[in-house]
Amino acid sequence: MQEILLSDIYDTPQDQMGTMTLLGIEKALITDDSFAVVMNVEAIHLNMHGTVHGGILYTLCDQAVGAYVTYKKKKGVGMDGNIHYYRPAQKGDILTATAYERKSGKKIGVYFVELKNQENKLLADALFTTMYLE
Repeated sequence: MQEILLSDIYDTPQDQMGTMTLLGIEKALITDDSFAVVMNVEAIHLNMHGTVHGGILYTLCDQAVGAYVTYKKKKGVGMDGNIHYYRPAQKGDILTATAYERKSGKKIGVYFVELKNQENKLLADALFTTMYLE
């Protein structure tokens, strides 16, 4: 497994990484068939019930796909995303969103994402479709 800073993939300083900076996503873990981003859950990520807001979890999965597409030297925009939540995330959790490329054509890619916590428990999974711009 290779570990790489996302700021190196995007060739952008870490403090200028937009949503990734907001979420605290700094590194990617890459294997031959997957691309993962890691996030430490802080108080700012919680909803009124004390668990991580679903929109944060969705965004983490979406960021994994976007970074994977960029890592593969493609430019793309999201066309569709669908997520299924199974259990909540808590403050202090370390979340890993692992993206797998299911299909990549000339103009469209399909990616599956598994979101797990530090105990390897599945919190959610998602399916995203991306349109390649070039």
